[in-house]
Amino acid sequence: MEFEHSVPVDSCSYESMGLFDPLSARISKHEHIANEVCLQTQEDWKRHIGPIPGFTGCIGKHNFIAITLPECLPERLGALAYASEVGFLLDGTLILRSKVLTAALLKITSRCS
Repeated sequence: MEFEHSVPVDSCSYESMGLFDPLSARISKHEHIANEVCLQTQEDWKRHIGPIPGFTGCIGKHNFIAITLPECLPERLGALAYASEVGFLLDGTLILRSKVLTAALLKITSRCS
């Protein structure tokens, strides 16, 4: 198979835990598109929904979408990155709300005991 839209990832830049043996990880040549879209998604969220404290989303050492879909067409990468980032934001929001709700319930139940 010939790779058109990706390059190998330096094996020193990630911990494979045996997942890529004997294959090497690849990343999209267009990672910058995914990063820009993820940052825009976060800005959209802040503007329309609210703050996102402590959130990093898809952007870490490598962009989640760029490394999980390395051969994704560049014109589709942005849409997939946006959808994935919204998913991470929703997940993070639900976890945060769950922690707040749990803390509130513990506070209420401690008063009742």
